[in-house]
Amino acid sequence: MIRTFSQHIVRPQQELTGKLWTFVPLQGARAGEALRVHTPSCWETYPGFGLYRGEGRYSTSFCADGNVRIECKGVSHTASVYVDGEKVASHYNAYTAFSCVVRGLSAGEHTLEIVADNRFSEESALHVPNDYMSYGGVSRPVVLERVGSCYIGRRARHARASRRRLDGGDTGAGGKSGGGFARLRPCGGRRQGTLLLRTGISPRRD
Repeated sequence: MIRTFSQHIVRPQQELTGKLWTFVPLQGARAGEALRVHTPSCWETYPGFGLYRGEGRYSTSFCADGNVRIECKGVSHTASVYVDGEKVASHYNAYTAFSCVVRGLSAGEHTLEIVADNRFSEESALHVPNDYMSYGGVSRPVVLERVGSCYIGRRARHARASRRRLDGGDTGAGGKSGGGFARLRPCGGRRQGTLLLRTGISPRRD
């Protein structure tokens, strides 16, 4: 579950987890065996996979057309993402979200595959053998968003001390002003840009 309420008005959002996906281990004695599993989950909870270390492929289908943004809230521990067999994203670190935009999908049903890997490697300090349990699986929700030809990819706010307000007034020694920005990402061949938003904060008066 992501939220019990709608988070977007102009960007329709659909959770792809919260239902059964197909899981296939890619190594070991049970390689190639397909299981229907609930997501999000880790394969250590599946019967017979408590000590499995390797890759596992999760797959599901979705209906969409045009430009879509796929956000994975967390995949343990290394992830590769495929749409209709084409690799569209890769990521390591189970506890950070990542996303990708797939452009120009034809109307109809499409296949989403996520290959998770919990093997030790040198990519991260957490991936070398130690007493840290590196779980495997789609451990957090996956979300599909429909986006237009241009969308806001990131927003942030910064505060800084200042003696003057943006309207020309003096804020005094304790006044602050700040600003924020929203990064615009196009879904075509155009370059991305940054939209700056400036604000001012007046000093407190008791």
